[in-house]
Amino acid sequence: MLIISACIFFAAQSNFKMGKKAVFAVLAVNLPILILSIKTRIYIFNILMLSYTLWYIITPYVIKFKRFYSVFLPALLILSYLIPFSNMMFTLFPITMYPFYLLGYKFKNVKVTKVRYGYFILILNIFASSLVMFLFLLKTKPYFATGDLRLVNLNSPYETSAYHPFWGILLLWITTSICLFIKYFFREKINIDEEVNPTSNKFEEIFKKLSRQAFNFLSFILFACVLIFITEYTIRGDLKDTVTTVFKPSIVFNLIFILTIYLCLTALMGRVLSSITLFLITAVLVVANYVKFKYFDEPFYPWDTYILKEGIIISKEYVNLPLILIGILIFIIAFIILLIFNKRVRSFFKPKFIKKLCPLAASLLIINGFIINTPGQVSKFWIVKSWYIGKVEMLANGLFVQNYMYLKNYDKYVLSEPSGYSMEKIKEINDRLSKEFPKSTKSDIKPDIVLIMCESFWDPTVLKGVHFSEDIMKNFNKYKKGEIVSPAIGGGTSNVEFEALTGLSTYFLGPGVLAYNVYFRRDTPGIVSVLNDNGYNTIAIHPYKAEMYNRDKVYKFLGFDEFISLDSFNADTDLKGPYVSDDRLIDKVLEILSKKDDEPKFIWVLTMQNHDPYVDKYDKLEVSVTSDKLNDEEKIILSTYAEGVRDGANSLDKLISKLENSSTPTLVYFFGDHLPRMGSLEKMYEIYDRLNPEEDPYKREFRYYVTPYASWSNFKETTSFHLPVSPAHIALEILKDSGVEYPSYFNILDGLKKDHAFLHQILSKDIDRENQYIKDYEMIEYDLILGNQYLKDFE
Repeated sequence: MLIISACIFFAAQSNFKMGKKAVFAVLAVNLPILILSIKTRIYIFNILMLSYTLWYIITPYVIKFKRFYSVFLPALLILSYLIPFSNMMFTLFPITMYPFYLLGYKFKNVKVTKVRYGYFILILNIFASSLVMFLFLLKTKPYFATGDLRLVNLNSPYETSAYHPFWGILLLWITTSICLFIKYFFREKINIDEEVNPTSNKFEEIFKKLSRQAFNFLSFILFACVLIFITEYTIRGDLKDTVTTVFKPSIVFNLIFILTIYLCLTALMGRVLSSITLFLITAVLVVANYVKFKYFDEPFYPWDTYILKEGIIISKEYVNLPLILIGILIFIIAFIILLIFNKRVRSFFKPKFIKKLCPLAASLLIINGFIINTPGQVSKFWIVKSWYIGKVEMLANGLFVQNYMYLKNYDKYVLSEPSGYSMEKIKEINDRLSKEFPKSTKSDIKPDIVLIMCESFWDPTVLKGVHFSEDIMKNFNKYKKGEIVSPAIGGGTSNVEFEALTGLSTYFLGPGVLAYNVYFRRDTPGIVSVLNDNGYNTIAIHPYKAEMYNRDKVYKFLGFDEFISLDSFNADTDLKGPYVSDDRLIDKVLEILSKKDDEPKFIWVLTMQNHDPYVDKYDKLEVSVTSDKLNDEEKIILSTYAEGVRDGANSLDKLISKLENSSTPTLVYFFGDHLPRMGSLEKMYEIYDRLNPEEDPYKREFRYYVTPYASWSNFKETTSFHLPVSPAHIALEILKDSGVEYPSYFNILDGLKKDHAFLHQILSKDIDRENQYIKDYEMIEYDLILGNQYLKDFE
């Protein structure tokens, strides 16, 4: 392509003239060839002839419109970006290669004269452009096919559209540098051989103007590239990883995104102010993310302003904050004085509206605004929304784009402050609940407490027309005490445990928001902190990666004394299938309970064995399913899942059997987090609706969220739930059954139980938000999660 582009550059300077007959002949020969070969391949010679003819016709008219000419190159770059992205059946060759012809035409019949530092400037450009081109090709090779680089393919993979403008810019840079060097080196011979137009612009004038424009254009892009590199290095912390990652489609789209913003700001206020504005925004994001990654190992979120106080406290330990603030204040005052009394400084920083850039800026803004706000389009650049808001998503999507996503969905992520929120209002609610629901006398007995949330535990025996080879639920049903209405289905486990451990509700959160990933940045009250205050040793056990759903951080904010994760299990002896078995997990619980010490124990257990997938999971299936309503694949999935349910129920029975004769008072609670994802959510719904048809829409929806609940004690009778309840109600039952001292605000759940036993984003559509308990519950949740936590001072 370098040779072809150079040939195009010099061909434009020839005095070859094509008459109408020649133009017609070229088109008559090449168009049929193009039409005949369009579905197989396009020959580069064929497209070159057609392109040359087209350029020959339009260039004299393009040159005449000088104002249009200044934005012509950027417009062509936008087209080279838009065409492959839109999946248009059009080759990019005529568009991307036209600037070479246009520049060559610009130097036609111009006398080449000596320019000061001409050789140095040209050699420096050749070296720099070659180096950047080599690095670009080296790092983007996985995303380009040979045909894409030749720009002759009719359609390319979507993600390559992000690279085409930069490929065109670099090719133009290196080609122009080499061609001008050749022309400059042989200037004496060229001036003799060519018919030089004495009235044409001098070579030096064009050379300097071109150099200035090229410098402005490249520096514009380079500034954005530096910002992208700095931001990506900030969140990755590894130079090698950053160099590799910045060439991925998602990060290149970040560059396009920031260039769009930069161009719009430049059009509105000029290059200087736009650069300063963009730099300051980047500086804030870089500092904020550096602090968050250093101390929390997660990115900065727009809603992190609610922990600003904690951030200031942390910063005081490492920097002299008052001195920095004084320095910033002095700088601002000095800058204002300069603006007032120095005309040059005032002129330099004066806003400049650049009218000719507005159409280009508006075009880019519309195109990229549409892309970034349309999930189906932005995903073509490998930018996706994941379950796990946080580090993984930020690293995948890039800092600038991901922060835009956060801002776009800000209302979904952040709880709005309820009307009338104040310390007085919170105290009023707390006092009212204290009087309305008097707490029983504090018990002298402090029992051990085990709370088990079993992965995807549900009763598949309710499916009609299905027979299981054994009674998989028998060891659960003897302890069953009710049903839970899960806030999730097929995933989103952390939202279920959020409710169970805090007594709060996901009903007030935005759709798709995971509380652990969005809100937990400070100590947050719940049953763990309450039990800590009552002298309990609190332990969390989850045999999977500690960082999943940010549990390694969230459990500290909840107040757990210890978190036992996958690292504490033996991969050779503790697994069943890909995950730690429920049986071995219960052995770990029994081992902890057997340790005699003065402190009672609260053990939060989150199982893993029955997590999907349910295909090729076990070497040999111990439970089989027969049904004439399921195909073979569905039978295998359901058999695998049923075996996990049986093992979960057996593990509960094993735990209780071991504790029955224990002299230590113990409470055990067990429930399923959500219904299983059998292959996919769509497939799961299909199986439900096919085996258990239900015409009532609400009843059909309701059954997707109901999981079984069990409780047991060796020293007292535990309470049954006569109606399905939210997981939050388990928190209150634990506090009541254990006889500990607990804050009055938990009693809001007793107030809700009669009319609103569960609050659910899908199922509670017609709820009365003016109900006093609902309003109080929302204010309690806001206070504890995002508010000033006044409730911590009232107990």
